[in-house]
Amino acid sequence: MTDDVVVVGGRCAGAPTAMLLARAGLSVRLLERSARLGDVASGHLIKPAGVARLPSGHESPRPGMS
Repeated sequence: MTDDVVVVGGRCAGAPTAMLLARAGLSVRLLERSARLGDVASGHLIKPAGVARLPSGHESPRPGMS
């Protein structure tokens, strides 16, 4: 099996990038050096005011969230 995209680094930019590419139908491989991400990955979010500024076509990562 081949991958359409390889994302290097699975923290606050790499993980959501890999998720959005996979949702778009691409085969994605996410590479992360650390075995443990720690609390960095759980401490980031986009608040509603930030979501409102996204270009049209971007959807919330979870249904019901804005």
